[in-house]
Amino acid sequence: MASLIPGLPDDVALFCLARVPRRLHPLLRCVSRSWRDVVGSSDALYTYRKKHSLDETWVYALCGGDKSDEHSCYVLDPNSKTRCWRLVRGLPQQCMRRKGMGFEALGRRCYLMGGCGWFQDATDEVYCYDAAVDAWDAVAAPMATPRYTAIYRIAIRPAMLYGSEY
Repeated sequence: MASLIPGLPDDVALFCLARVPRRLHPLLRCVSRSWRDVVGSSDALYTYRKKHSLDETWVYALCGGDKSDEHSCYVLDPNSKTRCWRLVRGLPQQCMRRKGMGFEALGRRCYLMGGCGWFQDATDEVYCYDAAVDAWDAVAAPMATPRYTAIYRIAIRPAMLYGSEY
């Protein structure tokens, strides 16, 4: 693997990259393959930022009920000067019209769980949005029990989400 910043040890380069605001990370991924790997696909940068209190809190909102009856996901960077909501693109098509989905954030990822449609049974599917790569993916391990209501508890344990009905 090439060094992150030529002439600097990788730990010093990581120290520098960790101080770039999260809203600029999509630009960092365009600089080089090694930067793309550090910013987008490894947890090294996220772990470093968290360890040194450099992580930033963003607000996510799952909205629905507009005229098309489709869901949209938005993100707000409260540290930005503009402080405007930005649409998170690529919400899985299967989730666009589902009702009763659970929505939870854990680290740099957001999860959509369960739900059902007018003509669909409850599902055990889980989808994950990774902010570092700005993409949604299906999670390999589905929920143990299909869920069809947003009125359930979501408990966070180290690196795990647990859902149960009230």
